[in-house]
Amino acid sequence: MTSAPCKNCPDRHKSCWDNCKKYKQFKEEKDKENQAMRRDECDVFTIGQVMKVKRKR
Repeated sequence: MTSAPCKNCPDRHKSCWDNCKKYKQFKEEKDKENQAMRRDECDVFTIGQVMKVKRKR
């Protein structure tokens, strides 16, 4: 996991993430990673496993 480019950035100011090209690129990459992780996590569970958990509640 990489950290945001904001840390120790000399150009950092209030709400700079709104127009910072480095941050926008970082955010797009992280969103793609997160979406892939969510998709992978959904593939792990079967319907039977989900129903078993729901019945225990």
